[in-house]
Amino acid sequence: MNPEDRWFLADLDHAMDWCRQRHTEGIRCTIATLAEYATDRIRSGAATTENLRCIRTVAYRLPDTSIAIKPTAIGILFDSGEYFSNLKALFEEAEKNETDLEIDMEGSDYVDAAVRSACEIAKEHPVTLALQAYLDRTTADCDLCISKGVRIRLVKGAYLGDTTDFENIRERFKSLVSRIADSGENFCVGTHDPEIIRWITEESKVPPHQIEFGFLKGLADQTKIRLADAGMDVSEYVPFGLDGIAYRTRREYYLKMMEKSGRSPAP
Repeated sequence: MNPEDRWFLADLDHAMDWCRQRHTEGIRCTIATLAEYATDRIRSGAATTENLRCIRTVAYRLPDTSIAIKPTAIGILFDSGEYFSNLKALFEEAEKNETDLEIDMEGSDYVDAAVRSACEIAKEHPVTLALQAYLDRTTADCDLCISKGVRIRLVKGAYLGDTTDFENIRERFKSLVSRIADSGENFCVGTHDPEIIRWITEESKVPPHQIEFGFLKGLADQTKIRLADAGMDVSEYVPFGLDGIAYRTRREYYLKMMEKSGRSPAP
């Protein structure tokens, strides 16, 4: 695999080199291993071990970089106790190394467990949780996370949601942005929608210091630089690993759906 794939990088060393360059451009990074869908303890243990290595290496060599954890990689598919035990170990290691962790959101079957685990972890550790605008439950999940001290990374959603109507998801996203902003808590929006970015920066009442704009590696590079140069908080999600087929497929499907609807992501 090409170590400079559009969507992800081959290994942690390549990911950190990429992030160092982004840091010089005023862009913070979130590194993520591409492991997902573990169906037994051997695989979930291996993914947990890899994330522990990532935490220690990044903390030592690349400060101000967070790490994203996929629940399906560390046991949520087959054992909720195994999942939470692994998650707790990762957050304990992150605290020792002064590194921030984020919990990614995956398919709708795992949302409830992911939300509950984030709220539990937040009792002892800072945590960011991705929430998906295309789910009907997300308004209630936002309120719960805010009340429990969980930082939110709001995304549209890349799996199967409760609606596929683009305009409806866009309006839900804007409504949730306003709702979270009203709480006064800091949060992140993960979007490449030029209309939503324009609305947030030009029309919404969200204070710039309260929001971070999160982007994926491989998309909206001009917009990342523009927002960072304007003094906005900007981050980039940088996955690494040898098996990125599922991840790449989701990204390419997103571009195809955008093209089919006559839309384009931010440049």
